[in-house]
Amino acid sequence: MRLLLYKLYSAYAYRLKLRPRLLLSYFVLILLPLVLFIILSSNHVSKSLIKQSQYSANISLRQTSLYIDRILSDISDLTEALAFNSSLGNILTNPLNAALTPDSYADYLAANQIVESMFKSRDLYSMEIFIEPDVFYAAPESQGIRGVLFSSRTIPFAQEVQNKLDLFHGTIMWMPARPLTNTLTKKTNTVITGARYMKENDNFSNIGIITVNMLQSDLNNIVGRANSFKNSLSFLMDSSGNVISASDEQLLEKYPVESQAIADEHNGSWSKMTVNGENILLGSYALANADWRLVSVLPYSEVLETSTDARNRMLLIMLLIATLAYFAAYFVARTMTGKISALISRMKEVQSGNFSTITSVKGNDEMSELAKNYNYMLEKINEYAKKQYELGLEVKNADLKALQAQINPHFLYNTLDLVNLIALENGVAEIPDIVKLLSTFYKLSLNKGLDIVSVRHEIAHIETYVKLQNYRFSNTIRLHLDIEPAILDCGMLKLLLQPIVENSILHGIFEKPSKSGMITITGRLQQGVLLLTIADDGVGMTKEQLTQLTDTEAVAPGEGGYGIRNVINRIKLCYGNEFGLHYESEAGEGTVAILQIPPIDIQP
Repeated sequence: MRLLLYKLYSAYAYRLKLRPRLLLSYFVLILLPLVLFIILSSNHVSKSLIKQSQYSANISLRQTSLYIDRILSDISDLTEALAFNSSLGNILTNPLNAALTPDSYADYLAANQIVESMFKSRDLYSMEIFIEPDVFYAAPESQGIRGVLFSSRTIPFAQEVQNKLDLFHGTIMWMPARPLTNTLTKKTNTVITGARYMKENDNFSNIGIITVNMLQSDLNNIVGRANSFKNSLSFLMDSSGNVISASDEQLLEKYPVESQAIADEHNGSWSKMTVNGENILLGSYALANADWRLVSVLPYSEVLETSTDARNRMLLIMLLIATLAYFAAYFVARTMTGKISALISRMKEVQSGNFSTITSVKGNDEMSELAKNYNYMLEKINEYAKKQYELGLEVKNADLKALQAQINPHFLYNTLDLVNLIALENGVAEIPDIVKLLSTFYKLSLNKGLDIVSVRHEIAHIETYVKLQNYRFSNTIRLHLDIEPAILDCGMLKLLLQPIVENSILHGIFEKPSKSGMITITGRLQQGVLLLTIADDGVGMTKEQLTQLTDTEAVAPGEGGYGIRNVINRIKLCYGNEFGLHYESEAGEGTVAILQIPPIDIQP
């Protein structure tokens, strides 16, 4: 057989001129294997692309579900902090709040300040706390405004929420979408409402209802991030089959999916089904912080269109290669070899961390297309890395703000009690001085919302704090400062020294029989590190007490532990794990706190 083919080729080919012979050689050696390769691999490529499309869609679905879960977790933490806030609970149950008096108005301002200090989430539209109707600042109806509002529990909506909460056994109860009208602008927004009871600290009785409202439009935009194909649909569905949010209302009507079709075992997997005569791929993820499930619907035609387009593009590229090889085989081969070498060289640079794109891409052959796609891929990787970096900064800043917000408010209350005591027992002579010191203290604390202050600023804050404490405890605390002038204008994270000094006073000096003592603060710059030490001559601490004070992983901090752990966590978040706060102490020998942080340049 082989001999027969050779004789036929010899008899026919030898009669041809060089050009037809080259065409025949090209057809036999290049075109036929190429066509055979396309036929054999097209089906495999289509299946691979469909699988990759499902994988890409699954990643988008999972990332979106994790993002929504994080939002719900933050809201749950916020409401839990308010629900068990002892100061807020005491204010709301204060019988003086029944009528408008100076004391009850002060209670209202304090309660509003507590709630607004925690109302930091950008994902929330409003927070409404339903309380007893006899409290003078309880609004008789929901006003639908952005921000924080105290309303009466007798409002019909509050009664409806209460009835549902009585049957609810979870942490925070999420309700289906509802209209909320702003009484000032008359604009109606559709919101998703979460609710939970507010507890009284002594007997855990219900003293109010906390509700938080998210704009459905904002949630729709977040849900839409799960869409990885044109004409695809994503929506949130609760356990009762109610649609909480959807990326496209029209597509939701086009693809009505029953809740029974979405099983728990569908997490991360996709199933093919027919809805209204159209084949779809259905995938879902259950959220951990609500009885919601994020569902994604992919029209099968869109997935096939992607694979078909890719296959046709491959055919086109292959045809282009064959045509170019026919007219200029040597030139094209040399060009392709050069472009392949350049692309491989750039890929090796990527392994070394160079993600710059190829600046000069010429031509429309397959290697040029590959270089363009390579550039596109690098641009997407850089874009994704930038987004991830920005998201990390947002989470880090959110954690930093959350830790800073944990500063114990008892000092404010004790100082205000002191002002009242002096006013009652000694007249008004010392009140202006104390109030001025208190104003200076909180002015230095807030620092116009800036997180970085100078060492001079932080030392002034400590001096003001000690003066206030001496007013309260009859000048029993002496403060000695030994700060190098060169570091006074260095920048540092604010409110690092005050919790340490407060701990030295309350748990060091005031534990002595004399309840008096000396605090010495020294500041040096050693080998590029800002070294601040706070030493007291108090009662000192045992090794167990030191461990309990600085253990940031402890479940339940001991007395005085929140402030110190707050300082340690803020240092690690802002500066990194190589910096921190170290304690040296022995029982009966006093305590030395050593703070090591890098200096920060402050713009004048």
